[in-house]
Amino acid sequence: MNEWLNSRYISKEIDKEGRRDLARQIRKMRAEVIREISETKKGIQNTISELEQLNERLNNLNTSNWFSQVFRVKEKNGLVQQIQTIETNLRQLTDKLHTLRQQLHDQNRFIKEHIVDSYYKKMENQHLSVEEKERYLKPEILATLSMEEYLKMWRRLNPYWLANVTRHGVRDHASMLFHTSGLGEYSSGAMDLFQSGQLMTPIRVHLNISGNPQTDKESIKQLLGQHILADPSKGGARSAEEAKRRFLDLVQKNPYNTAYPYADMTALHFSAMDILNDYYGAEKNNDIFL
Repeated sequence: MNEWLNSRYISKEIDKEGRRDLARQIRKMRAEVIREISETKKGIQNTISELEQLNERLNNLNTSNWFSQVFRVKEKNGLVQQIQTIETNLRQLTDKLHTLRQQLHDQNRFIKEHIVDSYYKKMENQHLSVEEKERYLKPEILATLSMEEYLKMWRRLNPYWLANVTRHGVRDHASMLFHTSGLGEYSSGAMDLFQSGQLMTPIRVHLNISGNPQTDKESIKQLLGQHILADPSKGGARSAEEAKRRFLDLVQKNPYNTAYPYADMTALHFSAMDILNDYYGAEKNNDIFL
């Protein structure tokens, strides 16, 4: 059902020429060893056929009358030597075939791991087209996605990723001189997230405190009205610059009466293309990142 997240399906849809180029590259890489395997097999078959003929001649000689055998001793010894030589050649050809097959096996594994898998990995990061977004990004389709499929969808939306760095547990390390808030203290940020089922922006934290957890236009307007847009005589901002400063304070500073400088440990913080556990983690080897 969710074949639009399958890298092979994606390549068939958007990169037919690339698939043909990949197939040509693989055939070229494998051609020489496959040719040698084919020639070695033919050599083995011819050698076996020749060996069977010599053995048949030797058997006929051994079953002839004693008088004939006496006068054909030299011929018999010659056949025995020929058979021994051909048997040695057969063993060498058989060993060569085994080596070539192992070489082909190793080559196929290299092709898969370093060429084919790399190609299909690239396909997983191909952006969804506008038409695909309209077709697939629907609640009834998204609800069917497994966790693995959801991550694949995320890569097709954007091949880059963000890590949520909400802290949980006792912070036992700090990697920056001026980033030590909460060191040695317990934080329950992850459990708060799991219980609410939501990642919260700083404004959402303020709305929760105000008793209105909704983030609709009217709720945000009401929140801004309390802090910024109210009449200056009632505590509102007296200038555009003051309004900007108050807005930054609203979304950046802690609404609680504590020394923690950010909006809250449940607020939404991300790191791009990296998991900054040294800076934002809590307990070493027991970090939780989303």
